Amino acid sequence: MFAMLTAALALGAATPGAAAQTIASKLETLGDMTYIRVAALRSTVQNGRLYVQARLQNDSTDRQSLAYRIKWLDDGQFSVWEDEAWKPLLLNGRQALEIQGLSPTTRATDFRIELHAADNSTPLFNMNSQPVTPNY
Repeated sequence: MFAMLTAALALGAATPGAAAQTIASKLETLGDMTYIRVAALRSTVQNGRLYVQARLQNDSTDRQSLAYRIKWLDDGQFSVWEDEAWKPLLLNGRQALEIQGLSPTTRATDFRIELHAADNSTPLFNMNSQPVTPNY
């Protein structure tokens, strides 16, 4: 089961009110994450653009596959850029891996990391290779 992490984000000062947010508040998981968790998450502003870095941890001894993408948002939580393509990852047993992203525009003041692991309860694609839209 995906562990709900309550560690505070180490976010840059340009993100108002972010100090009270948790790692879980910055994640959107498609299904229940069974073996992979976000162990650390931080962000800062560089040259007016939001920079995000997350540490993913495979708690299993088996190899796990995962896909992720970052949604870039404004102060009103509206998307400021088109959806990124899913980025596939492979984590070996007990491996930790850093992912990072730089917002494509200075209008981004917030973000959500979308995660999908193969062992989740929700498939990323249906049998016709069409993306599945999550029910939020």
